[in-house]
Amino acid sequence: MNLEHVALSIADRNEIENFYQDILGMELVRSFSLDRSLANDIFGIEKSPEVFLMQKDQVQFEVFLSPARFSPGFSHVCFSSSHRDEMFDNAARHSYRVFRLKRKSSELIFISDKSGNVFEVKEANQVILPGNVFPKNHGDRIK
Repeated sequence: MNLEHVALSIADRNEIENFYQDILGMELVRSFSLDRSLANDIFGIEKSPEVFLMQKDQVQFEVFLSPARFSPGFSHVCFSSSHRDEMFDNAARHSYRVFRLKRKSSELIFISDKSGNVFEVKEANQVILPGNVFPKNHGDRIK
């Protein structure tokens, strides 16, 4: 099985440039409007949203512009980057929600866009051993 893309919703069009391009370093591949009847047939939503296909390396996000606010719950997207510290610092400088948890052998980094989409950013080539994802001693938190 291969993951082709992840679809996300955002409330503000400016997030395409401000977060997805400037923070995550993605490129806009193309944009289009999803036909209202097709959106209704697939998602049960009678709107014709603008959709932005964003890509960096082998990761693709279909980002739907939808002004309705939502709560992602525990849903999040995880990817790796060799530039995650710069990504974290850049997100923090631009007032995005960031979370860093330092542990003995690794570090967790989470970054959220203004619409509430949460991204876990792993160090490229980081290996997580079974049972070591959330140890009882959570380590040092940096927000």
